[in-house]
Amino acid sequence: MVGAAMRGDGHDTPAALAALHALSLSLALPPRIAELAGRARALGMPVLRASEHADLVQFGWGSRQWRFVDAPLADTRLLTNTIVRDRLLTRALMVEANIDVPAGTTVSRLEDALRVGRRYDWQVVVKQRHAGADERQWRCAGEAELTAAFALAHAAGGDVVLESFEDGPLAVVAVDAGGAHHASARVRRLCEGAAAKLGLAEARVGVVDTKVGPLVTALYGAANAGVIDAAERERLLLAEPDQGRIPLIAVTGTNGKTTTTLMIAHAVRLAGLRTGYTTTQGIFIDERIVGQGDCTGYWSHRTVLSSPEVDFAVLETARGGLLKRGLAFDACTVGVMLNVSDDHLGLDGVETVDDLARVKSTVVAAARTAVLNADDRHCVAALGRLAPGAAAIFFSMDAANPVLRGHLARGGAGVWLEQETIMLADGAAVRPVIGAAAIPATVGGLARYNIANSLAATAALHAAGFDAAHIGAALSTFVSDAATNPLRSNLFAVRDFHIVLDYAHNPAAYAALGAMARGLAARVPGARALGVVTSPGDRRDADLRRIGETCAAAFDALFVYESQSRGRTRGEAAAVIAGGVRAAGGHAYVDTFGGAAEALQAAYRLCGEGDVLVFACGTAVSTLIEAVRAIDREGAAALERQAGGEGSGQGRV
Repeated sequence: MVGAAMRGDGHDTPAALAALHALSLSLALPPRIAELAGRARALGMPVLRASEHADLVQFGWGSRQWRFVDAPLADTRLLTNTIVRDRLLTRALMVEANIDVPAGTTVSRLEDALRVGRRYDWQVVVKQRHAGADERQWRCAGEAELTAAFALAHAAGGDVVLESFEDGPLAVVAVDAGGAHHASARVRRLCEGAAAKLGLAEARVGVVDTKVGPLVTALYGAANAGVIDAAERERLLLAEPDQGRIPLIAVTGTNGKTTTTLMIAHAVRLAGLRTGYTTTQGIFIDERIVGQGDCTGYWSHRTVLSSPEVDFAVLETARGGLLKRGLAFDACTVGVMLNVSDDHLGLDGVETVDDLARVKSTVVAAARTAVLNADDRHCVAALGRLAPGAAAIFFSMDAANPVLRGHLARGGAGVWLEQETIMLADGAAVRPVIGAAAIPATVGGLARYNIANSLAATAALHAAGFDAAHIGAALSTFVSDAATNPLRSNLFAVRDFHIVLDYAHNPAAYAALGAMARGLAARVPGARALGVVTSPGDRRDADLRRIGETCAAAFDALFVYESQSRGRTRGEAAAVIAGGVRAAGGHAYVDTFGGAAEALQAAYRLCGEGDVLVFACGTAVSTLIEAVRAIDREGAAALERQAGGEGSGQGRV
């Protein structure tokens, strides 16, 4: 209707509205489960629908969740026996858990089945939705075969599951208390995750090993323990402690989100809690990676919150995910707002830093306790967005910060750096947590930004109930290197100089990295800080010039390269950044390059004793290693050894 109106075309509004109304009714929850959901929401319990085309509903989060369908059934709290017999519900939960399954859908009409068949070039497998004594399934390769198979499956039990046929070796993998029994670690993780999602202590998991990786095709098992009758399940649900919520810490900000998230998750794991966390590197559940890539938005968070294996969630929350779909949770135990500075401006309707701050403050607005940076005016202003009754903890790198001091004087809690020691106050009690230099991620106290991240992590963990001794022990054992936290200030010792690999791509990050690099170089008289820098081309000219101006003050020599042009002429973004360097004056050497390898190699060749080379906005550790390998095989070998977990050079500075 909107498109037709914009084009000035005629359209049948009543018919379109009627179709939308019919669609809405078809997706509505049945009355009984809708009534139960309403009662749970009235108690403050989170309610999640597992699939829009089924009545499976999750009440609560993580290990405290309950699952219900519309029918009153005796089953476990996870509805294990009901779901394992229902291929539609099983598929929905596998997708929710980020467990790979063949592409497919559920249909009830032949015309829909044929439409799906055409989509998969007729290479489909037909199954009954409800598994029973008859486990037959039909492999089809044409319209006639699909028509016949659909008739048989539909006659046996209504809805029919259609999946694309995936070629590859088939296996049925046993899962028990000792884990999954298969030679492949990837298959073992997949099968263990599938069984855990349904609450099966023992299971048999069907797997097809395709060219793109293993896929779960079937799940067999039953739960004999923990079965509760229907009325008791409902009573226990509504009496679930803490509204069925697990502790949840959400972390946002312009810079430092990933490292702070990992610091917090490390501390939670040390307490023996099964931890689910998301970062720009992936989704992790109880130390098992279940998704890779930038996982800082709604669906990744939903994967963690819907996992029965999670006792505590720590969720990195980025601007993009907030703008696309908002939060995956209605409230969090702690919301952390690290900082706000110019990045991604001019995109998605975010034109100013104030706009960006409003987006990021969504996280702390949903928090019971907000952790705010007293050194950042945008974070301080977010205090006005907190929910009624919510508490705040301020952190600061400056013990005399007036916002922090005023908050403490009013009886509030705070964390700050005093004489290079992290201090924690809550009311009248003031106690030291740890010396900044004792935290490996701070590079002996030189990485000031990681001291700030440690302050934020300390505040968040304190708000979540951890004591100072535990927090200090966790920070002292948290290592940020290429193996544990790639592209986040990964420090390598090569020849007689150092290389720092970081994802920096905005002015604040470049300023912080430059300060750390200069501090490290200052240990050797005459040593320099060299920067291999870039930023994506979708940034505005003013933003790119400011990056150049910032880098001119931060580094002694600059090698600006073109990375992602994103609509600009190739080389234009690098030229604008270099123009900012020259406009800033000063004595920094600057040159531009068409790609990362060329720029990195030019800088590497100029490095001497004690120099620090910062390679920024790298896409992967391998980019650094391969660029160096082309000109120095021994140097590349040293980088490989350190990147492989043998140490990142932190112990040799």
